[in-house]
Amino acid sequence: MPRKCALALSRAGGSPARGVFLLVLALAAAQPPHLKAQASATYPVGEAPVGIAFDGVNIWVTNSGDNSVSELLASTGATIGTYPVGSIPYAVAFDGANIWVANLGSNNVTKLLASTGVLVGTYPVGLSPRDVAYDGSNIWVPNVLSGLTKLLAST
Repeated sequence: MPRKCALALSRAGGSPARGVFLLVLALAAAQPPHLKAQASATYPVGEAPVGIAFDGVNIWVTNSGDNSVSELLASTGATIGTYPVGSIPYAVAFDGANIWVANLGSNNVTKLLASTGVLVGTYPVGLSPRDVAYDGSNIWVPNVLSGLTKLLAST
Protein backbone atom coordinates (compact mmCIF):
# COMPACT_ATOMS: atom_id res chain seq x y z
CA MET A 1 0.00 0.00 0.00
CA PRO A 2 1.50 3.41 -0.93
CA ARG A 3 2.28 5.75 1.92
CA LYS A 4 0.21 8.92 2.01
CA CYS A 5 1.78 12.15 3.11
CA ALA A 6 0.48 15.67 3.58
CA LEU A 7 2.71 18.70 3.94
CA ALA A 8 1.64 22.13 5.10
CA LEU A 9 3.88 25.18 5.46
CA SER A 10 2.68 28.40 7.02
CA ARG A 11 4.18 31.52 8.56
CA ALA A 12 3.15 32.66 12.01
CA GLY A 13 3.85 36.19 13.18
CA GLY A 14 4.36 39.53 11.42
CA SER A 15 7.11 40.37 8.98
CA PRO A 16 9.39 37.70 7.50
CA ALA A 17 12.16 38.72 9.91
CA ARG A 18 9.89 38.12 12.89
CA GLY A 19 7.87 35.30 11.44
CA VAL A 20 8.14 31.72 12.59
CA PHE A 21 7.60 29.03 9.99
CA LEU A 22 5.64 26.01 11.11
CA LEU A 23 6.06 22.73 9.30
CA VAL A 24 3.37 20.11 9.72
CA LEU A 25 3.86 16.67 8.29
CA ALA A 26 1.01 14.19 8.53
CA LEU A 27 1.83 10.60 7.70
CA ALA A 28 -0.44 7.63 7.22
CA ALA A 29 -0.25 4.96 9.93
CA ALA A 30 1.22 2.32 7.62
CA GLN A 31 5.01 1.94 7.96
CA PRO A 32 7.03 1.48 4.77
CA PRO A 33 8.48 -2.03 4.51
CA HIS A 34 12.10 -0.84 4.58
CA LEU A 35 11.60 0.65 8.07
CA LYS A 36 10.17 -2.44 9.73
CA ALA A 37 12.52 -4.15 12.19
CA GLN A 38 13.26 -7.79 11.51
CA ALA A 39 15.47 -10.11 13.51
CA SER A 40 18.27 -11.30 11.28
CA ALA A 41 20.20 -13.27 13.90
CA THR A 42 20.27 -14.05 17.59
CA TYR A 43 23.52 -14.06 19.57
CA PRO A 44 24.21 -15.78 22.88
CA VAL A 45 24.94 -13.56 25.87
CA GLY A 46 24.52 -14.09 29.61
CA GLU A 47 21.32 -14.72 31.54
CA ALA A 48 18.53 -12.10 31.42
CA PRO A 49 20.07 -9.41 29.18
CA VAL A 50 18.72 -5.94 29.93
CA GLY A 51 20.96 -3.03 28.90
CA ILE A 52 22.92 -2.41 25.70
CA ALA A 53 25.54 0.09 24.51
CA PHE A 54 27.77 0.52 21.47
CA ASP A 55 31.39 1.71 21.75
CA GLY A 56 32.00 2.32 18.06
CA VAL A 57 33.15 -1.25 17.38
CA ASN A 58 31.61 -3.52 20.00
CA ILE A 59 28.21 -4.12 21.58
CA TRP A 60 28.08 -4.35 25.39
CA VAL A 61 25.14 -6.13 27.05
CA THR A 62 24.30 -6.26 30.75
CA ASN A 63 23.29 -9.72 31.96
CA SER A 64 21.16 -9.12 35.04
CA GLY A 65 20.69 -12.81 35.79
CA ASP A 66 24.37 -13.71 36.15
CA ASN A 67 25.96 -10.39 37.24
CA SER A 68 28.07 -9.90 34.14
CA VAL A 69 28.44 -7.83 31.00
CA SER A 70 29.07 -9.39 27.58
CA GLU A 71 31.15 -7.79 24.82
CA LEU A 72 30.34 -8.74 21.23
CA LEU A 73 31.97 -7.67 17.99
CA ALA A 74 29.21 -5.65 16.31
CA SER A 75 30.16 -6.64 12.78
CA THR A 76 29.84 -10.39 13.39
CA GLY A 77 28.15 -10.89 16.77
CA ALA A 78 31.12 -12.94 17.97
CA THR A 79 31.60 -12.93 21.74
CA ILE A 80 34.81 -11.16 22.73
CA GLY A 81 34.41 -11.62 26.46
CA THR A 82 32.16 -11.76 29.48
CA TYR A 83 33.18 -9.77 32.55
CA PRO A 84 31.91 -9.89 36.15
CA VAL A 85 30.29 -6.72 37.52
CA GLY A 86 28.04 -5.92 40.48
CA SER A 87 24.72 -7.45 41.43
CA ILE A 88 21.90 -7.19 38.88
CA PRO A 89 23.62 -5.08 36.21
CA TYR A 90 20.85 -3.06 34.60
CA ALA A 91 22.24 -0.35 32.33
CA VAL A 92 25.45 0.38 30.44
CA ALA A 93 27.12 3.42 28.83
CA PHE A 94 30.36 4.19 26.98
CA ASP A 95 32.42 7.33 27.72
CA GLY A 96 34.90 7.09 24.85
CA ALA A 97 37.34 4.85 26.73
CA ASN A 98 35.42 3.06 29.46
CA ILE A 99 32.26 1.06 29.96
CA TRP A 100 30.08 2.06 32.91
CA VAL A 101 27.56 -0.42 34.31
CA ALA A 102 24.77 0.53 36.74
CA ASN A 103 24.30 -2.36 39.18
CA LEU A 104 20.73 -2.30 40.52
CA GLY A 105 21.27 -4.92 43.23
CA SER A 106 24.55 -3.66 44.68
CA ASN A 107 23.82 0.10 44.48
CA ASN A 108 27.01 0.92 42.60
CA VAL A 109 28.49 1.38 39.15
CA THR A 110 31.32 -0.67 37.69
CA LYS A 111 33.88 0.93 35.37
CA LEU A 112 35.63 -1.35 32.86
CA LEU A 113 38.35 -0.42 30.39
CA ALA A 114 36.62 -0.85 27.03
CA SER A 115 39.75 -1.98 25.20
CA THR A 116 40.38 -4.94 27.53
CA GLY A 117 37.39 -5.41 29.85
CA VAL A 118 39.68 -4.98 32.86
CA LEU A 119 38.02 -3.65 36.03
CA VAL A 120 39.00 -0.02 36.65
CA GLY A 121 36.83 0.53 39.72
CA THR A 122 33.51 0.19 41.47
CA TYR A 123 31.82 3.31 42.84
CA PRO A 124 28.88 3.62 45.25
CA VAL A 125 25.79 5.50 44.06
CA GLY A 126 22.26 5.77 45.44
CA LEU A 127 19.65 3.09 46.00
CA SER A 128 18.51 1.07 42.97
CA PRO A 129 20.44 2.63 40.07
CA ARG A 130 18.48 2.00 36.86
CA ASP A 131 20.40 3.82 34.14
CA VAL A 132 23.72 5.48 33.35
CA ALA A 133 24.61 8.29 30.94
CA TYR A 134 27.76 10.15 29.90
CA ASP A 135 27.61 13.88 29.11
CA GLY A 136 31.19 14.38 27.89
CA SER A 137 32.62 14.93 31.38
CA ASN A 138 30.41 13.23 33.93
CA ILE A 139 28.61 9.97 34.52
CA TRP A 140 24.99 10.42 35.59
CA VAL A 141 23.13 7.68 37.44
CA PRO A 142 19.43 7.96 38.35
CA ASN A 143 18.62 6.00 41.50
CA VAL A 144 14.99 4.93 41.85
CA LEU A 145 14.96 5.30 45.63
CA SER A 146 17.42 8.15 46.22
CA GLY A 147 17.72 10.71 43.44
CA LEU A 148 20.50 11.36 40.94
CA THR A 149 24.23 10.72 41.34
CA LYS A 150 26.96 12.46 39.33
CA LEU A 151 30.47 11.01 39.06
CA LEU A 152 33.45 12.48 37.25
CA ALA A 153 34.21 10.19 34.32
CA SER A 154 37.92 10.64 35.08
CA THR A 155 37.36 8.98 38.49
